[in-house]
Amino acid sequence: MPDKLEDMNANELTEEAQAPQQAAVMPGAGAKVIRLAKELTDLLASENVLLEGSRPRDAAKMQGSKARLMTEYKLAIGQLQLNQHILGDQDSDIRKTIRASADDLKDCLTSHARIILRRKSIADGLINKISQEANKSNRDIPAYSSSAAKPTSSSRPTSIALNQVI
Repeated sequence: MPDKLEDMNANELTEEAQAPQQAAVMPGAGAKVIRLAKELTDLLASENVLLEGSRPRDAAKMQGSKARLMTEYKLAIGQLQLNQHILGDQDSDIRKTIRASADDLKDCLTSHARIILRRKSIADGLINKISQEANKSNRDIPAYSSSAAKPTSSSRPTSIALNQVI
């Protein structure tokens, strides 16, 4: 019987010993979320500058690190949501800091989405104009009319010149 009590006490002690270790890890996880949000915000801001400067190829080089950071951020947020009781009450300073960094990231993502949509609409407009011009220049061969006369057309296809910078 004393052996069972000692085993139970040993199990309780190991659980109690693990609780402070988890508490020590969570502020680090909160700091990790804040760090990842800052890195993502900085990366998106630099990508926005490149996109607005008409350098999409340079911005495309950042896709790998952006995907990696987003994955890490999602995992860290998931970990915080599972263990949110360790962050303290709803008005704690660490929660406010995490919310502020998440809001900054959200604002940067919104700005990034606007830039991407604007560039997409410009590209779609160019594609539509080019396809319309191609349809004009690739008309069918004129056929005889119902009065057996060949139509005479004085207009010739013209080329399109686009001076838009994407």
